[in-house]
Amino acid sequence: MSTYVPLNREQHDRLRLAQTRSYAPFRTVTSVPIILDEMTMAAREYPILFPEGEAQMPFVLMGMTPETNAFVDEAGNWLANYIPLDVRKYPFGLSATPAAASGAEAVAEDEGKTRYTLCIDPEAPDLEDLDGPLVFQPQGALCDGAKARADIAQRLLERSAITKALVQVLEDAGLLVPREISMNLGLEKRRLRGFRVVDEKKLNALSDEDFTNLRNKGGLPLVYAQLMSMANLRLGPLAGQRKSAPVDAGSDQPSSQDFDLSGFADDEDFDIFH
Repeated sequence: MSTYVPLNREQHDRLRLAQTRSYAPFRTVTSVPIILDEMTMAAREYPILFPEGEAQMPFVLMGMTPETNAFVDEAGNWLANYIPLDVRKYPFGLSATPAAASGAEAVAEDEGKTRYTLCIDPEAPDLEDLDGPLVFQPQGALCDGAKARADIAQRLLERSAITKALVQVLEDAGLLVPREISMNLGLEKRRLRGFRVVDEKKLNALSDEDFTNLRNKGGLPLVYAQLMSMANLRLGPLAGQRKSAPVDAGSDQPSSQDFDLSGFADDEDFDIFH
């Protein structure tokens, strides 16, 4: 993906938004941050991890090696039912600026606080459709598709603070611990470091008072979503499985194009190191 630039009515008045989305720019994106609102849906299809260091945004893992994304195929299709909001807002985003550039679209601004400017990736494939609606309508408002993505960008900005605060709750409870993932896919061994997960043993060892405190502060949804999400390392695109031709209704055997998950029954094929 190229550098974002402020969206400007004068410079981008002829820009059009494609009717059909392409996720090709995300082929080399291995992870994206998610907010609290997404945890339940994301946990069904992606592993959810926490960065090392001070409380930061949780993220979904989409590739085990640099510049790979198992959830985007060669045609730019997304291979999961739930698409993270950080992906869905593309090619729009918000950028903090001391003062918005002349003519730029200011999406979020409060007196005495940081000003945010709506930006766009001018080289996005979503902007190459000559038949799509103009990003700017004649009266100057954003078209429906552009406004929807700008609204997602603003929602991500507004909900990031509460998400980080809840991660800090897990941090204060001593539940986040560093881990390392090692996965064998065929003859290739992949290893991932530099992240943290919820330690289930520490969770179970919490006193009644500490557990109640964790619940009252709203930390439990993050805890359970993260723990359940780790099953996605064994299933779906990240484990090597891609959407393929439907399995014959009269057969219980997987299609030859499906990834054989039986190998993951062996502990040598999949490990999480403490």
